[in-house]
Amino acid sequence: MLTSPERTLATALNFDMTDLTHNREGEVSARQQARLQAARNEENKDFVFGMTFIVLPGLFGCGACAFLFDIPVIIGSVDYLTEAIGLLVGVVAVGVVWSAWQGRKANRGVSDGIAAAVTGPLTLTSDETRQRPRFYIVIGEDRFRVPWRIYEALQMYEGIGQAHTLYYVPGMRYVLSIEAR
Repeated sequence: MLTSPERTLATALNFDMTDLTHNREGEVSARQQARLQAARNEENKDFVFGMTFIVLPGLFGCGACAFLFDIPVIIGSVDYLTEAIGLLVGVVAVGVVWSAWQGRKANRGVSDGIAAAVTGPLTLTSDETRQRPRFYIVIGEDRFRVPWRIYEALQMYEGIGQAHTLYYVPGMRYVLSIEAR
C-alpha cells in the first residue's frame, strides 16, 4: 500500500505497485511498455519535424549554389551537374545518418524491456535559458529530462533532498518510477 508521499510520486509519474515491483526486478511492466511506445511515437513526430530542418536547407543550398555559380542545370548544360548532384547526395546522406542515430538512441533498452536504477538524493532543476525550457529530475549526478507536468507535480513533494531510487529505461533515459529509500 502506498503512503501519501509515495502516492505523490506514483501520481506524478503515473505508476502503481505492480509497475514498481517489475522495476525493482529490472523489468518494464506491460503498462509501462505501452507508455514507452506512445513516447517513441511522439519522438518520431519530432524526428520528422527535425528532418525538415536538415533536408530543406540542404536543398535550398543546392539551389543557391546553382544560382550563384551560374550552374545552368535547368537549361541542360552539364558543366557542374555532378557537383550539384554530389552536394544533394551529401545532404541526403547526412539526413539518413542522423535519422539512424536518432532511431538507435531512442530504441536502446526499450525493446529489451530492461529497467535500470540509480540511487541518490532527489532534486529538481530546470534550464529556462532556452526558448523552450527543459525540466529535470536529478538523482545524485544523473539528470533525467521530464515534462513540465511531472516537474510541477514533484515540486510539492516533501521528500526533495532525501535518498531515492529512480528506475528508468537505459538509452532513452525514460523515467519509469521513483521510490524513497
